[in-house]
Amino acid sequence: MKNNKWLSLAIALSAVFLVGLPIASPALAAKEKVPMVGPVTLNAHPKSLEGKTVVLRWNSKFNGDKFLDRLGELLAQKVPKIKIVKMYQLDPSTVAVSKDMDESLKTAAKIAERKPDLVIASQADCGHCTAMLVVDQLNLEKKGIPTVTVTTTAYEKVVKASMKEQGISEMPLVTVQHPIGGRNDAETKQLVDGAFAAILTAATPWQPSK
Repeated sequence: MKNNKWLSLAIALSAVFLVGLPIASPALAAKEKVPMVGPVTLNAHPKSLEGKTVVLRWNSKFNGDKFLDRLGELLAQKVPKIKIVKMYQLDPSTVAVSKDMDESLKTAAKIAERKPDLVIASQADCGHCTAMLVVDQLNLEKKGIPTVTVTTTAYEKVVKASMKEQGISEMPLVTVQHPIGGRNDAETKQLVDGAFAAILTAATPWQPSK
């Protein structure tokens, strides 16, 4: 009986981990120490994605690749002459939550080599990964590359706290219902389809404040 209780507890904790539900509170997660990017000016976004190169970047969080796969399908279907670059397929070394500034800069450099007009990254849905994805995206912005960051309802406040910590008052964000992980293919497809209009808005009409 005692062993069964421990097994049940282990299964429950595993389920929480897989679906990406917050174990620690977002407030505590937002206070994690992360490297500082320094002064950065966000870039103007293209008025249209037609004929543009869009890099899809996955930071290894559960189901993020499937989220981006579906997003790539929709972009290819709806945007003429768009070029989709899936970094997670071309360079698996970029499929990771950056551990420090050096690793973040290396990832940014590899993405910049693809000469993207825009980078869409998934996903900010935990404490450390959220803070470091903000760092990753800002390092791309410093290279003149506009970005869009996908987060979830449970971690939107953590993203904004991470932005504030970096001295940034705004970033183009797309917030989807938590979690991204733990969904089957049909549910992930539905999630992306429902967020597609918001992603396009973040990708094109969005412009930094003057």
